[in-house]
Amino acid sequence: MPVCPVCENQISGSRTVSLFIAPSSVLKKKDLTPSAFERKKQTALICGRCGTRFPVSVNRRRYAVVPISELKNIRTSLARFKNEQVRLNRKIANLDEDKKKMKMLLKTSREVADINQLESKLSLLETHVSHLKKDRGELEQRITDLSAQQ
Repeated sequence: MPVCPVCENQISGSRTVSLFIAPSSVLKKKDLTPSAFERKKQTALICGRCGTRFPVSVNRRRYAVVPISELKNIRTSLARFKNEQVRLNRKIANLDEDKKKMKMLLKTSREVADINQLESKLSLLETHVSHLKKDRGELEQRITDLSAQQ
């Protein structure tokens, strides 16, 4: 049952009228074909106690009557939430940039660690090769000495 927005009196019974309404986008295009219109059921109510006239949409959304102070509080909260959303979106963007920087830093540090590891292996292999060359030289010397003795 509808309620009067002024005195909050319960109101019953009234005449329902079907309205055909074109959205503003259709009116701008001047496309006034029958399919462009929406059918809305509207009821005009009159409060028996205070005499206030007000429309009520039938089969549509119901709108609550809210005091202006509460509406202002809701609007300020909405504005605050939008500002908070913008701030958090900036923070997320900054964190994404930091993440990219950290990935690059990690990649370069891994490459540096791999290079250092490979350099240490290289020095070990070089010393091993020099020992092998020395052993080869000694063995060749022994072979030439043994072949000269026979």
